[in-house]
Amino acid sequence: MQDPTRNFGVVTIPNSVRVYFSVETTLIINPQIAANNTPVLLNYPLDKAAVGRKFVHNPGAFDQDGDSLSYKLTTCTKELGRPIENYSYPATSDTLYVDPIKGDLIWESPVDTGKYNIAMNIEEWRNGIKIGNIERDMQVDVHQSDNHPPVNPTLPNICVEAGKLIDFTFTVTDPDNDLIDALLIGGPFSISDTAKAAHFTKIASAPGFTTIRFRWKTDYAQARKQPYSIVVKSTDNYPLLKLVDISSFQIVIMAPAPKNLVSEPGNNSISLKWSKPPGNNITGYEVWRANSSLPLQIDSCVGGIPAGSDYVKIGSTASIKDTVFIDIKNLSPGTNYCYRIVAVLTDGLRSYPSTESCAVLFPGMPSLTSASVTKIDPSLGEIFVSWVKPRIDTLKIPAPGPFEYRIYRTNNFNGLNFSLINTIPSADLADTTYTDTNINTEVFPYDYKVELYNNTPGNRFLISTPETASSMYPDLYPSSRAITIKFAKNVPWINTQYIIYRMNVQTSKYDSIGYTNTEEYIDKGLKNGQQYSYRVKAYGYRKLNGLQYNTLNWSHINKIAPIDTVKPCSPNLTLRSECKDYVNILTWNNINLSCTDDVVKYKIYYKGTLNGSLAQIGEVNSSSDPMFTFQHSPPVSLGGCYAVSAIDSSNNESLLTNLTCLDSCSGYKLPNVFTPNNDGTNDVFVSYNPGNYVKNVDMKIYNRWGLLVYRTSDPGINWDGRDMNTKRPVSSGVYYYICDVYEPRLTGIEIRVLKDFVYVYTSTSDKPLE
Repeated sequence: MQDPTRNFGVVTIPNSVRVYFSVETTLIINPQIAANNTPVLLNYPLDKAAVGRKFVHNPGAFDQDGDSLSYKLTTCTKELGRPIENYSYPATSDTLYVDPIKGDLIWESPVDTGKYNIAMNIEEWRNGIKIGNIERDMQVDVHQSDNHPPVNPTLPNICVEAGKLIDFTFTVTDPDNDLIDALLIGGPFSISDTAKAAHFTKIASAPGFTTIRFRWKTDYAQARKQPYSIVVKSTDNYPLLKLVDISSFQIVIMAPAPKNLVSEPGNNSISLKWSKPPGNNITGYEVWRANSSLPLQIDSCVGGIPAGSDYVKIGSTASIKDTVFIDIKNLSPGTNYCYRIVAVLTDGLRSYPSTESCAVLFPGMPSLTSASVTKIDPSLGEIFVSWVKPRIDTLKIPAPGPFEYRIYRTNNFNGLNFSLINTIPSADLADTTYTDTNINTEVFPYDYKVELYNNTPGNRFLISTPETASSMYPDLYPSSRAITIKFAKNVPWINTQYIIYRMNVQTSKYDSIGYTNTEEYIDKGLKNGQQYSYRVKAYGYRKLNGLQYNTLNWSHINKIAPIDTVKPCSPNLTLRSECKDYVNILTWNNINLSCTDDVVKYKIYYKGTLNGSLAQIGEVNSSSDPMFTFQHSPPVSLGGCYAVSAIDSSNNESLLTNLTCLDSCSGYKLPNVFTPNNDGTNDVFVSYNPGNYVKNVDMKIYNRWGLLVYRTSDPGINWDGRDMNTKRPVSSGVYYYICDVYEPRLTGIEIRVLKDFVYVYTSTSDKPLE
């Protein structure tokens, strides 16, 4: 927006009455950043100040989307949004600056009377990306006065849980005992639903002071990561010159903790349930677990689990309605597992953590102690299953017997789809073992369940809840000259040590090669491509009814060959454009020779926009020279993003280099003079469009009276100097144009606005200025 004249006599702008006033707002509209609203400036851009008195102004910016705002001083602008030549900031007795976070413009302090124009730039950010910009050009009238401005109290920032009431009072004073008018400005007062908006009232006033009451009944939908800013503007009623004090404070609305968390233990898992919070601005929940009950020191201004706690995030859900989670991750009997839930809002805000809910896996009946592979064979294999003799005397329901054990098996590692494989009648429960025979133990795993029934005639029922236990197998992960062995199982006892056996190809027997007290073992010094076979023996225990039962279980066998899976190091990529040759030049090297000794080639990837997908555009073979170069001429413009990977002799591909981007050279230009006089030279107004990468424009050319004389979408412009309405040649003179240039950029098609003048000479007697 621009206006032909400013006020007369502005000190900071030479000959101000002849200088255009202009301000500009930029709003990026992009489906990748979702809905976006321009921030609103709620405070008027006109204030008064006194010589020698500190002056403060705050624009009262409010962004309804909760985007982050930053503030800085800038230069006042004239026509076409260009900076004013010889513009100067106002003279100060100390300093002039803008608080980059709160937006307070502080002038400490004016040294002379007059009119002063000061400009402020307000930038809008989302997820670290600038998505908008507002320019404020304000006028401050400075006077000589004995008056002193009122004094606002220092108000602290507030953090409050959504749904809570904020209610407090504060008093503004005036050193000259003037009456005071106080105004509060900010987003909380602009909420359309007045029941959910903030309010302030004057509850006491007399010469020299005013007391204000602030009330805001917050709502869950108002919770967001960015704080709400409140500006307090107090004005005295001094008859000759009213002065102002402006201060600000911030309110952070935190998301409440999810409620009613309940943990329900099973034999091998713990189920969690909680209530859906009010509101619809939640994208999901985080699940956190600790191995004991832990109090948390909750910061009222910080959501989520506090850093440094012993809680570990073990999972998440992806919907506001998904309020159930089943934990099956590395649970051990006897451990008191404690959980907390954190809601995640659409803007990334984490709620307060829920109250703690704890649970201990309970033993089933009968309690299993073994599922050991005692014979390896594709058809005659055997697995030994054992359990502890059940304590019938602990049951609340009488079970006089006789009894029956029912043995179930499944090849589902998660304990699903069990099938009955045997029934064992037992008069005194002394039978506590079973050997599963004639099965293929070269495949794995197997899961077992033992049910105990009271088998009294006419009174048959399942006694208590059974539990499951799986056989163990070595899960193998090959790498170059090494194999990592992990111990896959799902058991109700605790394994404390693993003995690792590897087949000796000379004797065809398994020899012990080491042990570990952790959940994995790395066998090193192997030969790539040669197959190795492993078996594991595990020692452990479980405690039941005050007694400890030791366990010993053999695993299945598994075999694999080490392979070179080590990826080469990522190259170090640099990028530059040669605009005159219309080419981008990529240069890279590999400085870490320890993981690049067998690199055979490099792959080059490219995408034309930030939101596009990388595609391979070329390869370069390795050589003894550590430096490599690749040239690329993009199909549309020089803009784009590149990455390079290294490929070794085993066809392992390194991670891509960090994505390196550059924008197009923006070569589209317009001349500032042309001579449509039919002399065969410079008769047409044409653009400079190297590579023809600009495909569309919106060009509007006006005469000195503001009448449109030419318009086109042709990027070549091709104006012959004729008025598009009369079809006659225009007269010699200066013409103003606005050209929206639709350029392919990294973020997609963006508009670059060219605003300037073109000098038109339509007569052969007219000559361009030398």
